[in-house]
Amino acid sequence: MPNTAPLAEGLTLVGIGGGVGALAFRVAQIWIEKRAGRPSSTKDAADLVTAAAAFQVALNDAAKGTVADLIANQERLEAEIENLKAENVECRAEGEALRQAARQLEQKLDSLMRQLRDPQATRPGGVLSGALIEMADGDVKVSHP
Repeated sequence: MPNTAPLAEGLTLVGIGGGVGALAFRVAQIWIEKRAGRPSSTKDAADLVTAAAAFQVALNDAAKGTVADLIANQERLEAEIENLKAENVECRAEGEALRQAARQLEQKLDSLMRQLRDPQATRPGGVLSGALIEMADGDVKVSHP
């Protein structure tokens, strides 16, 4: 239910909510009344102190929850970082194994290319005599000398 309070010169302060919102509304209402030059009572001053204290308690409780959330989030992120570091080590090892396999295949291909270019080389039966396979930029090209 909205809170309303008449202010100087026909203005109205409107607040919605309860709990901290209601306290903040009351603090704002008293502050505006003082700024407008309205006389404040002892009850208003007591209300202001009570509202300010309650607001501070609510703010502290919210901050504690926020700090707890931040700590939990930080712990979750630290665990994720450790998992990513372990995954990085595995990926590096796998990458090195793949590079080694690629080097071995390249060496075999170089050996086969030298054999195909050598007219004196003996070729097993069923192989096209004199066929040359060249690989460039992922393309495969068959040429005959």
